[in-house]
Amino acid sequence: MNAFSVITQLLTIHPETKVVIETASEKSEEGIRKMIAYGAHHYLPKPIRFEKLEEIMNILEAEEQEIKTKKLHDRLDELLKSNSKISLFRLSVYKG
Repeated sequence: MNAFSVITQLLTIHPETKVVIETASEKSEEGIRKMIAYGAHHYLPKPIRFEKLEEIMNILEAEEQEIKTKKLHDRLDELLKSNSKISLFRLSVYKG
């Protein structure tokens, strides 16, 4: 089983899961983009630094709080207009 399969299966069962990837084998920009397209929220590069992990956790917590407090339509509109990387699958989760 590879990472793409794991992400797909995980998000099928628990679509609200925030996936942060770190990989030793797939370091190409194309591979990272593909993982994000499959639903990963962030990529954590090696060597893993606590500060970077903490930054990602803070971003995920802030996004979760923002989702809870904003109207769905406004949030989707912002996501589509922003430079944020978000998969179509993740958009479908926000939409419901």
